[in-house]
Amino acid sequence: MTRFRVGDLVRVSKEDILRPGDAGIVRKVLDNPTGDESLQEYIVEFGDRVYDQVSGEGFRLRVHSDARVHCYLSIYLEDANEPVEE
Repeated sequence: MTRFRVGDLVRVSKEDILRPGDAGIVRKVLDNPTGDESLQEYIVEFGDRVYDQVSGEGFRLRVHSDARVHCYLSIYLEDANEPVEE
């Protein structure tokens, strides 16, 4: 059994460069023949696309993506219904 199921609301790790702390919905649980949850991959859909954000100094804060759907390993996801750990 996997940690998350299709339809679960999840939050992405704050260390993720593309969507730090964003919440999305699990749309697909990929096959994982190893059974190791740390290797489990999930397809997560978000409400909005992500675009480059450039600071005043010209540094890119996020990587460009015109997609709303991304694949994440289990270790980068947490239950979005749980309180955020600071």
